[in-house]
Amino acid sequence: MSRSALHFLRKAVVGREIMAHRRLEEWVQALETIRSQSVDAEVLGTLRKALADRNNFVVAKGAQVAEEKNTAELLPELTAAFERFFTNALKSDPQCWAKNALSRALASLGCTEKSVFLRGLHFCQME
Repeated sequence: MSRSALHFLRKAVVGREIMAHRRLEEWVQALETIRSQSVDAEVLGTLRKALADRNNFVVAKGAQVAEEKNTAELLPELTAAFERFFTNALKSDPQCWAKNALSRALASLGCTEKSVFLRGLHFCQME
């Protein structure tokens, strides 16, 4: 590979990292803003998007806000997110931020599906 191609590739990788960091900051800011708002369709929509995100930190923050806001109507999305982070768990949620926040939110919001909690209880993530 030529030097100019390597230089371009490095810039592209660094650029993606900066974009990803900026996107993460935007999510954190949006979720912090929601904490001071009353629950309405827009807030629920933002929380649904956060819970569907692939970033474990964004999902964890979304689960925390959903729990604080007592949004039991998000139980299906919380359950789906919880299940999703067991697939390729070491890569998708290496520090278990999402799984821990989701399990707390599910319990706090009154999830009654035993299979959800049993999956978490029987799961061991070796890092």
